[in-house]
Amino acid sequence: MRLALIGLLVVVAALVGCGGGGDDDESAPAPPAATIGGRTISERELARAIDVVFPHRGGYAKAFGPPDYPACMKAKTDVPNAKRQCRTEFAVIRAQTLSFLLRAEWARRDAERMNVAADASGTLREQADVRLDALQASIPVREAEIARYARDNEFVYADSEKRVVRIVQTTSRKRALAARAALAGGTPLRAVVARYSERPLERTVSGRHEVREASAPNDAFGRGMFAAPIGELRGPVQTLNGWYVYEVERVSHRASNRLSRQAHTTIRHALQAQQLDERLHGRYASETTCAKRYRVPEVPQCM
Repeated sequence: MRLALIGLLVVVAALVGCGGGGDDDESAPAPPAATIGGRTISERELARAIDVVFPHRGGYAKAFGPPDYPACMKAKTDVPNAKRQCRTEFAVIRAQTLSFLLRAEWARRDAERMNVAADASGTLREQADVRLDALQASIPVREAEIARYARDNEFVYADSEKRVVRIVQTTSRKRALAARAALAGGTPLRAVVARYSERPLERTVSGRHEVREASAPNDAFGRGMFAAPIGELRGPVQTLNGWYVYEVERVSHRASNRLSRQAHTTIRHALQAQQLDERLHGRYASETTCAKRYRVPEVPQCM
């Protein structure tokens, strides 16, 4: 239910094409950012809300906003067209703030319509979160829906087997063979990793790990970990990420067909959030209009 930052690369073109979502001249009169029925969200209200939605010491707008974009420019001293990039990045923040304000207003209206009680104290952000959480919690979800969602997303929610595996990852077959010989000879794993887990592997998985079958790599190494007998030293195995030597120490968790309590709760919340999004959009999107510069992916309420 929380607002999440979206990657800039996806949206720069759209924002620039629509005027960038904001100009350096903040004194110029501007039409409303958006309206919902008779409720108007002005550019002034949107500007004030930025510091609420994006807390920052001293104020986000003062640090990253026009006309000088000081914090942004400081971080881009060697970047060509830095000010243009900073202007576009701040336009994304403005658009995301408007998205928050629209969703908060939709939630307020829906809470009144559904007679859902919610604490109206606290900051604007806290009020919106409380209302959205209360609305979401009020949506019933059947067990059959949860089971179907779990089946459709089995890779994520399956209660798959877990194994504890000793792993040495390196970049050549020669070093992998030497690592295997050292392990077979009784050299401790830590010493073998220190000697043979060659750099510059940036994301080495060398060491002792508990590995879940559903999230294991879909390659010869990942499949091998769940086919190998306990205590059998295997490898070298080559993948796109290097050469592996490994040994399964034990099975730490047996697979089952049951959905864990945590997975059950996660799925229920996901379904409630999805249904709430659909309900809010279905009821209030037709009443919502936005300035052209905010008809961008960061403000789905305006699309």
